[in-house]
Amino acid sequence: MKRRNLLAAATMSVVMASILPQSVLSQEKVNLTISFSYGPYSELFDALAQKFEEANPNVKITTLQPIVGSHEEHLQQVLRASVTGDLPDVSFQGNHLLQILVQRGLPVALDPFIEKDPEFNALGLTDGAKSVGRIDGTTYGIGFQSSAPAVFYNSELLKKAGVETGNLPKTWPEIIALSKRINEQSADTMGGFFDYSSSGAFTFQAMIRGQGGEMMKPDNKTIAFNGPQGLATMKLLKQFVTDGGMQDMSRDQAYQAFGAGTIGIMPTASSNLSQFEKLAGDRFKVVIGPWPLSADGKLPTGGRTAVIFTRDPAKQAAAWDYLKFVTGPEGQTMMVKFTGSLPSNEKAINDPALLGKFYQDNPNQLAATQQLADLGDWYTFPGDNAVKINTVINDSLQSVVSLKSEPDVALDKMVNDVQALLPR
Repeated sequence: MKRRNLLAAATMSVVMASILPQSVLSQEKVNLTISFSYGPYSELFDALAQKFEEANPNVKITTLQPIVGSHEEHLQQVLRASVTGDLPDVSFQGNHLLQILVQRGLPVALDPFIEKDPEFNALGLTDGAKSVGRIDGTTYGIGFQSSAPAVFYNSELLKKAGVETGNLPKTWPEIIALSKRINEQSADTMGGFFDYSSSGAFTFQAMIRGQGGEMMKPDNKTIAFNGPQGLATMKLLKQFVTDGGMQDMSRDQAYQAFGAGTIGIMPTASSNLSQFEKLAGDRFKVVIGPWPLSADGKLPTGGRTAVIFTRDPAKQAAAWDYLKFVTGPEGQTMMVKFTGSLPSNEKAINDPALLGKFYQDNPNQLAATQQLADLGDWYTFPGDNAVKINTVINDSLQSVVSLKSEPDVALDKMVNDVQALLPR
């Protein structure tokens, strides 16, 4: 009897093996670690992990701790982890920092995965998502999230200043004038706050390039932001202080103040939209407006690129499936709804069940996409000091905000400090 039962069980095992896919039979539990910057994004990545794990029960995703604030801090965290042997398996790095990781040989080339995967071309990725992670002809990452420079407004403070939300300023002089009017309404409000200490000097780049300038000349050796665009930017920053009542505070403090309703105008990145709306709650309606541009102006594209670090074959297979999910239609729909960033997937944009109707019902989200045609690359300074260069740029900007330096003096110092950090 026992022998008959054993034979039956063995037969059943053979039958089941012939029915189930080999991938299912051979699947073992895979633990993937991921890393990203900016604490408020935890909610998004937790939701993405849950969805992915539901469809892939053999995979468990955990986040590298601690979650740091800026792209640059995240880069340094990962570089330290590469020395200690604790690299995350997947990482979401600032677009402008991928070159630094590639120079150190850390990201896995994705072209072999792309070439062997029949599903890849059907994901619906935008051209930008495919190209942002391509360096010297090799693909090291896929664009996960994009953001554009944008100007945020407090609708209640606009009304008090006599401005309708449908008639937003179109030039920087108009923005400064409105900032001054808002600032004069109450001692408890600040007319405007220019988000000058952004990662990768993002808003500084947006000012320079939005006026038709460039960060470096075509030879990539000579500074180009020391011309009229640079001086105009420094003067504008001072005007936010002298006319708009801008106070020197950290980014987190400024974001909280905007959400609390005490700042009228905030030029920053469009990816802050969902956070600002959550912070504002029922106090006021957040309104997003375009970044002023000259006729020949372009804007940097902010955001994150998803890369794979792990060399373990089983983890690489799981990581590749994870990258396809987070950049695919469902993952990108979740990303937009959680963050307000620009999507990297055309299927998500065009499908009414995903983002099509969502954009119709959320005019702020739609407004954030209006300058897509004006977006260019997020410039990365050459050499090993790219992160330090962005820091000295922010330091010079801070000296203007604190009124310790005049715009021309601060610009001269910025130029000298950056030049000293460039490759010789």
